[in-house]
Amino acid sequence: MKTSSNRRGAILVLVAAALVAVFGVLVLVIDHGNIQYRKRMAQAAADAGARAGANEVYRNRPAGEIEPAVLRETSRNGFTHGVNATVTVVYPTTSVNSPGSNYVQVTVERALSNNFASILGITSSTIRARAVGGLGSANTSCLTITEPSADEALYVKSGFLTTVDCGIMVNSSGANAVYVFPNGEIDADYVAVVGGPTTQSTGIIGPYATGVPLPPTGPDPLSHLQMPEVGACNGTYGEYANFNGTALSPGVYCGGIGITHGGTVTFAPGMYILAGGGLYLKGATVIGNGVTFVNTNAPVANGGAANYGVPNAVSSEDNTAIEIETNTNLQFTAMTTGPLAGILIFADPAAGLPGVKYTNYLYSSSETALLGGVYAPNEGIEAKSHSLLTLNGPVVVRSLKITTGQERIVVNGPASSGYLLKYPTIVE
Repeated sequence: MKTSSNRRGAILVLVAAALVAVFGVLVLVIDHGNIQYRKRMAQAAADAGARAGANEVYRNRPAGEIEPAVLRETSRNGFTHGVNATVTVVYPTTSVNSPGSNYVQVTVERALSNNFASILGITSSTIRARAVGGLGSANTSCLTITEPSADEALYVKSGFLTTVDCGIMVNSSGANAVYVFPNGEIDADYVAVVGGPTTQSTGIIGPYATGVPLPPTGPDPLSHLQMPEVGACNGTYGEYANFNGTALSPGVYCGGIGITHGGTVTFAPGMYILAGGGLYLKGATVIGNGVTFVNTNAPVANGGAANYGVPNAVSSEDNTAIEIETNTNLQFTAMTTGPLAGILIFADPAAGLPGVKYTNYLYSSSETALLGGVYAPNEGIEAKSHSLLTLNGPVVVRSLKITTGQERIVVNGPASSGYLLKYPTIVE
């Protein structure tokens, strides 16, 4: 009987010990669940902050505006720096995978009091979350039409439009935003249209989709590009409207540049700002390696918000921004450094007169290659010739029209052009 009594006492001790162990595990499980929940919240805050920072980078905001934007967003998600959390912003980043000024690193930390584990002497835990936001690459679209609502935003009458290793995005909500005549052809990886027509034209080769929502970054994938500052004019207004020389240097050309003398003109590498008047080329051989043309209005001192097609402008067309006429031999490549690297033609989005739509005319009777992007979100391109026009994307324009002849336009995607469209996103 004594032996049985001893066994019962031993069992009680074992049960008590087991209960303590079970209670300890239960305490840890409860607090661990709370920690994991709080960590998910911290990660959401870090992601939101990194995305806010990426948006500021995308918009080319000054470095001093990036950290406040991040802190506002993390606070909105429940983690306020210096109050209930420590939020660390590193810009430019030193991340091994995403270094430099295109990225923002955000770290969120908070100390938590343990509700039950403190019984076991574990009084607090620290949660930590990290995210890196920046400019990711969007490789699929190399031709974007920004027209919001009009029909025939993309118009091919009797020529050919081809994109290489990329697609076409048409943002117009018009019922006939894309119009291809029976003698026209579009050959692309895909054609995506916000509007219509809902029936695919026989002239469109490849996948075709209508009712496509606008991209998350909006209709303009290059909206982060900033208009350069316009400085003092090179000479008097209109001095280069009928240029007869053989060489030009970067600078501000008030009244534009016009070359019609039939000789050869070489543009030195750099940026050429056309402040009113545009660029007019006809019958000449024009060479420019490493150049970017920025087209804008005339400075206030020379007429203010003047029409591109102002009287005495270099172009013969009304409201013309850039005009390349027949019998012009072009050899243009874009700048490879600076904020507009890879862009050959940049049209100031704010230029022009209210209610006036501007058009860039690319007419040529010989094969032409513009080796660089074309950015004219509020201006159209009209092409008319019997030759091949190659554009090394991206091309972002309000409208694109191939009007007559057997014009062939080829837009090269990232594999050929090397230029990747960017959008703000979480990269780590």
